[in-house]
Order: sequence, then C-alpha cells, then structure tokens
Amino acid sequence: TNSVLPADIRLTPNPNTGSFNIAGTLGNATVNEPVAITVTDMLGQVIYTGNVSARSGEIDARVTIGSDLSNGMYMLNLDWGSDRKVFHFVLRR
Repeated sequence: TNSVLPADIRLTPNPNTGSFNIAGTLGNATVNEPVAITVTDMLGQVIYTGNVSARSGEIDARVTIGSDLSNGMYMLNLDWGSDRKVFHFVLRR
C-alpha cells in the first residue's frame, strides 16, 4: 500500500510584520514539485502570489509581502498537486 503522511508545514512567526517563513514537509517524501503560494486578505483579494519548489517533499521558503498593507488577518494558501493547505496569519507592523 502507498501510505501518504499528512503535510506538516508551519508559518513562522505569527503574528509577523509581512515577512515570514514557510517550512515543513508536504507529506510525500518523493515529491519534487512546484508549490503555489497565494496570500489573500479576508475579502479574498489576492495580494501576493509566488512559487517555491519542494525538494524531496520538503518546503522551506521566505515570503515578504507588500509594505503598503494594513494590519490585520490574512490567509496564506499553499497548493501542490491536488493538495491545499490554508493558514491564517496576523500582520502587525
């Protein structure tokens, strides 16, 4: 059987000032694929998009979003293959 481990990804620090790390495992140790990064505000407006490549199922990326954003709650969406992980984080400058 093919056992797939659950993704274990962390967004740190949270709250943050607009610069943060995304690190962890995608849950499948053989995965080398692009991971789409999308940050939206709570109204669903996209304020940042980017891509990072996973290496052997590991992701380690630094994200810096625009300096003109208001303090408050935002959502980070990570998409790879058919999987998605959503984080809520607080921007506090």
